[in-house]
Amino acid sequence: MATKRAPKRAYSDDYLKFGFTSIVIEGIEKTQCVICLKVLSAESMKPFQLKRHFEKEHPTYNDRDVSFFQRQSQSVKKSRLDTTGQTAITIRATVEASYVVSLRISKSKKPHTIGEELVLPCTKDIVRIMIGADAVKKLSSLSISDNTVQRRIQEMSEDIKTKLWSKSNTHPSLFCN
Repeated sequence: MATKRAPKRAYSDDYLKFGFTSIVIEGIEKTQCVICLKVLSAESMKPFQLKRHFEKEHPTYNDRDVSFFQRQSQSVKKSRLDTTGQTAITIRATVEASYVVSLRISKSKKPHTIGEELVLPCTKDIVRIMIGADAVKKLSSLSISDNTVQRRIQEMSEDIKTKLWSKSNTHPSLFCN
């Protein structure tokens, strides 16, 4: 006898009137209270449970308009570093760019200091001329000091070693003739 599974619930914009916004944690959409920042489980994504939390924990906010919760939601989304936020995307892009530059420096066999002495200043000049001063500000967070380049190269090397070892353990015939 087959058992019925409950349908997977998705966040609805109607939940904002109860003071909840959505957040994605490890690929699972959950609700987060915009007042106390408590994250409820995906199973709790039911209007009556959200309303119960709101009325029990935040009775002083009962008379608030939806626009208040929208402002709170925007504030929460700006401050948190979840995978959907613009801050997280910018950080990820900055780290990736740092790795790409470190790889190029390694392949060129130049001193690691070339990143902060030549590459970054030249890149800033090019971006300022071709795109504008606002785009140059984004480059300021790019870390390509000699220590960072050395650490990135070491991390890439360790990653390659780890992948090779795991391949050799799962497919020994590829490495032993």
